Amino acid sequence: MLIGELSEYTGVSTRLIRYYEQQGLLEATRTDNGYRHYRDADIDTVLRIRALLGAGLTLKTVHELLPCTLDATPRVTPCPNLVNTLMGEVQRLDATLAQVGRSKKVILDMLSRSGAGSDPLGAVEEPARSA
Repeated sequence: MLIGELSEYTGVSTRLIRYYEQQGLLEATRTDNGYRHYRDADIDTVLRIRALLGAGLTLKTVHELLPCTLDATPRVTPCPNLVNTLMGEVQRLDATLAQVGRSKKVILDMLSRSGAGSDPLGAVEEPARSA
């Protein structure tokens, strides 16, 4: 199938599909006229890539875990370094959550010091509605 068909079946833009190919996540053959040609199985591959990215995994981790995924839920099968890789991702996400928490505290402190009162989020005025 051509890239446009793969895009239609998966709901993923042709630009992203080309990017996944560039990153080594997909492999297309070229027809005599230079068009990319994908296998039917690549529909599932693109859906698995989207599921892994949707879980917040990095592209590097997706590349590593893609062979371990069984479907787009994504269910995985044991493969080398699966546990270590996923635990590393959990640690990365924990660090991100901690940073978001620190950022939230700084912003709430700024609001508190702005004189907005004890309920800074409730102090935001709603725009006037037209009659």
